[in-house]
Amino acid sequence: MLEPVFFKKVVVVLCITVSTANTKLAMAWRDGKFSFDQTELKTVMRQVARWYDIDIVYQGNVQNDAFDGEFSREENLSQMLKILKSGDVHYELVQSGDKKKLIITP
Repeated sequence: MLEPVFFKKVVVVLCITVSTANTKLAMAWRDGKFSFDQTELKTVMRQVARWYDIDIVYQGNVQNDAFDGEFSREENLSQMLKILKSGDVHYELVQSGDKKKLIITP
């Protein structure tokens, strides 16, 4: 007697999304600049932390506002902090051992 044979059919759907690259941001980094286009504060601060080798700490309910602008990565940390202050970012810079810590407050 013959046994029935069952086959499984697997369908794979591949979705490809094409989006426009923000070449301005990529070119700015290549050219030694920070460039922000409606970039949230925490994203800005991640780049600042990496570049200046500092720790970022948020205290309280810090607004994650968006920032626009471009400036040279050759700016020293104190110049960068002046730029942040002009964007209404409140902070305190403290030395923690051999590393600096930037405390962001509301």
